[in-house]
Amino acid sequence: MKPGQFNPMFGGCIRLACTASAPLASEVKEYFAKALGCPLVEAYGMTEVTGPETCTLADDTDRTHVGGCTVNLELKLVDIPDMEYLTTDKDENGNLIPRGEICAKGFGVIPGYYKMP
Repeated sequence: MKPGQFNPMFGGCIRLACTASAPLASEVKEYFAKALGCPLVEAYGMTEVTGPETCTLADDTDRTHVGGCTVNLELKLVDIPDMEYLTTDKDENGNLIPRGEICAKGFGVIPGYYKMP
């Protein structure tokens, strides 16, 4: 199938597919984009956010990330020393590989959980 063609196996009408699960492996994203014959958008979010936190763009061909921050949020990566997840972590080659808890701030974030403010 050429880019821009729609897969007749699915009625030829799929123009965009979206996944909103745990981050998918790049090979899985590539497979589904080719099998469906359309762009595959990946969204990422957490329970406390009432929508996606990040989202890829339809024309993004880099399948190694879950996209940029949505416009209604601010995201921050916070150290978790007990788990040895630090924003200053580096790999064996000295390249920065920040790890930690993703914290969100914005209008779509709930103020607390049931009976837990």
